[in-house]
Amino acid sequence: MKSVVRDESLYISLVVELSERLEAAKETIVILKRAVTNISSGVSTSKSKVPELKSFGRATSYNELENFLWDMEQYFSVAKISVVKQVNLTVMYLRGDVKLWWRTRTKEDLSVGCPKIETWDHLKQELK
Repeated sequence: MKSVVRDESLYISLVVELSERLEAAKETIVILKRAVTNISSGVSTSKSKVPELKSFGRATSYNELENFLWDMEQYFSVAKISVVKQVNLTVMYLRGDVKLWWRTRTKEDLSVGCPKIETWDHLKQELK
């Protein structure tokens, strides 16, 4: 009989300990959920403010073109622009004769069979 009482007592203490651990785990989960909600709710202290890009028309000097290309690369890095989107984003900032060149070049790509400009490095090479 003593053995049954001792086993029952051991069982009860084990259940109490597990219940306490479960409650502690639940409290930890609540705290973690709050932390995740605060992070994803738009707390933007870690986001960098990216300056507006300037458009590029015609270079009066080689440095002007180099500065435009460098600015674009910095923008890609800070704004985390994927490699796939870099060419399309850059051509949005072309103006004047350079935009006309781009439109003509893309039409020629289709009709003449020129290699299509799909990478940032290829576009930089063509602009230079």
